[in-house]
Amino acid sequence: MCPLEYRIIDPNHSFCSEPFPNVVDQRVTSYERGYIVNVHNYERRRAYGTNIEKMYWNDDLAEIALRHARKCIFEHDNINQRSVPKIPLSTGQNLAMGY
Repeated sequence: MCPLEYRIIDPNHSFCSEPFPNVVDQRVTSYERGYIVNVHNYERRRAYGTNIEKMYWNDDLAEIALRHARKCIFEHDNINQRSVPKIPLSTGQNLAMGY
């Protein structure tokens, strides 16, 4: 079921998407979340620049990204389709294939 707060933003919000058949729901563990955020922030600190803010894990964004990925379509969704009601900022995406 798609929560009303996401349907209001966009009826086709990624949170409301149906997974591709045969997709195994794979979620990261709390250890993996911590590792991802720590490595990401480490690399951000190494970059030349000023005022690079520390990043934090957001469960809502992670769920939206997971639901978008489960569609098995290698493309970005619309910016409204990844908006989070509690976050007044736009969010981006990165797509990668392979290792």
